[in-house]
Amino acid sequence: MGLGKTIQSLTVVFNEAVRMKRVKGLKKKPVSLVICPTSLTYNWLNEINKFFEGFNAVVVEGTPAERELILKEAAKGEKYDLLIMNYEKVKNCLLQGLGDIPFFYLVLDEAHKIKNSKTSVTQSVKKLKADRKLALSGTPLQNRVSELWSLFDFLMPDFLEEEGVFNKKYNKYLSANIKKMQEKLEETQQFIDALKSLKKRIAPFILRRTKD
Repeated sequence: MGLGKTIQSLTVVFNEAVRMKRVKGLKKKPVSLVICPTSLTYNWLNEINKFFEGFNAVVVEGTPAERELILKEAAKGEKYDLLIMNYEKVKNCLLQGLGDIPFFYLVLDEAHKIKNSKTSVTQSVKKLKADRKLALSGTPLQNRVSELWSLFDFLMPDFLEEEGVFNKKYNKYLSANIKKMQEKLEETQQFIDALKSLKKRIAPFILRRTKD
C-alpha cells in the first residue's frame, strides 16, 4: 500500500545481519529468505541493489537444476545474504534442500497468501526454518479470524493454541453477523469479550503502518 514495508523490513534484516556477523564473528553469512508474489520478486531485488550496497541477493528461479545450485550455494553461507522467491516455488524447492537451510530471517510479503491453513502453499511455507520471522500484509484479516490464526501459526506456532481450540474461542463470535448478535444481549457481550481477549493477545506482536 505504499507504506514502506519493503524498505523498512530490509533495513531490519540488513542491520541485524551485520550485527550478527560483527558480534558473533560468524564465518558464514546469516542467510535470509523473502517469499512474495511473483510480480514483486524483482521489486525486492531492485530495492536491495539500490539501497544496500554489498548485500548480495538473488531471485530463486530458472530450471530445477539452476534453483538447486542457488540453494546449495546459499546453504554454504558464503555467496548470498538473501534469497527471494515466489510462493508457488516453495513446495518444489523443499524437495531441493530449501527446508534444510536454517534461515536467519524469513519474511513473507503479502502474507495473507497463507491465510488458509489447509492449502499446500501454506503448509509448505510453515515447514521452513528460521530464527526470526516477519509477516507483511495490508490485509492480514479479510473474512474470518481463522485467517489471523494461520498467520500467527507461521510466526509463533502454538501461541494461539490449536486451530480447533482457537475457533471455539474466537471464530464462532467474531465471524458472526454483528447485527444479528445485537438482537441478543448475551451474544453481544460474548462478541465484545472475545474481541477484547484476542486483541490483548496479539497487539504486542503487530506493528501497524499508517500514511501519516
